[in-house]
Amino acid sequence: MPNLRLTYLFDLLNSNKISAEQRAELLSLMADPANEPQVNNLLKDKWELFKPDKAPFNEDESESLLNRINTILAVERPRSLFSMWQRIAAAASIMLMLGVGGYIFYNKTSTKQLAVAVQRTVPKQQGIELTLANGKKITIDPLKQDATYNSDGIQIDQQKGGLVYEAQSSTDTAVSMHTLANNSGNKYKLILSDGTEAYLDAQSSISYPVQFAGKQRKVNITGQAYFKVKHNAEKPFIVTARDQTIEDIGTEFNIRAYDDVATTTLLEGAVRINSAGVKKSVLLKPGEQGALVGHELDVKAGDLEEVTAWLQGKLVFNHQSLESVLTHVSRIYDVKFTWQNDDLKNIKFTGAVSRTRQLNTIINFFRATERVDFKFEGNSIKVIRHQ
Repeated sequence: MPNLRLTYLFDLLNSNKISAEQRAELLSLMADPANEPQVNNLLKDKWELFKPDKAPFNEDESESLLNRINTILAVERPRSLFSMWQRIAAAASIMLMLGVGGYIFYNKTSTKQLAVAVQRTVPKQQGIELTLANGKKITIDPLKQDATYNSDGIQIDQQKGGLVYEAQSSTDTAVSMHTLANNSGNKYKLILSDGTEAYLDAQSSISYPVQFAGKQRKVNITGQAYFKVKHNAEKPFIVTARDQTIEDIGTEFNIRAYDDVATTTLLEGAVRINSAGVKKSVLLKPGEQGALVGHELDVKAGDLEEVTAWLQGKLVFNHQSLESVLTHVSRIYDVKFTWQNDDLKNIKFTGAVSRTRQLNTIINFFRATERVDFKFEGNSIKVIRHQ
């Protein structure tokens, strides 16, 4: 099915009604491999209207321009629909219309330096670490599958992209605790012994019993996790995160509990949130988000696309501050951002970018808005005002 947002933004471009932020969003959508067939069709249609009788530059110059475009956008060359020269000319003409052409030519030196630096920066792959009850740590290769671990009286199967704990009959005896930490830039899946699914985001961890004893199923998380709870009315599922306790009532929900934020967003069912120092608990309905603000639990409509985008390998932000977005980017890519001026932190952006590709995909999204720029300094990237 065509991406209607992509078509809409492309039409805005052709009618010269596109804003800087919309232009940046269009660039990001064009760079997404999932949209390649649609992008090729849009470019082909545009080429048929644009097609000149004579090439404005030779093949070598065309190849050079396309290489620069690819460096700026971090996209692969289209592979079908029209000839090499037509692809080059169409891409070049579209990018010149977008206002990137001059940017490429007049800033190619600094752009190339930054591009070379950030192209090496991919989502971090420091492995997944499982800590057993005795403190022993096992490094899990997220790409490995069909491995089995036997520890603390339970079998753990490693499948591609996740760990699965063997289902156990209920027990009232004390059970061992494990901790799973995601030190990669991609999500990692855990299926607990009761069948509940938990997905961990970058720089996140979960502590849980290998079996659930007693009248509750209780886990603790840091960072961000998405839960698909196997509902059991007689044995509620409870998540603790920072100063909050979230109780499942037949649910799919997302918890974000990094140092800078603590929110719970409900997609299905219901959850009850309690927080230390807050007298009144909050019962969320589907589509609502509860946030701990000072000593109050604030409830508002949640942006479900933005909240769950990480599960699809995307970073979606809707009128978010640049500081908030780049804080999350730093977790994914294990990089540090510094600031020329603090007021740059508060600039609001709306858009969507892939978080599974090289860092320059995200860097170039923000550069294309012509509101901020970036400078590589040692092991950090400095956010500066666009000149």
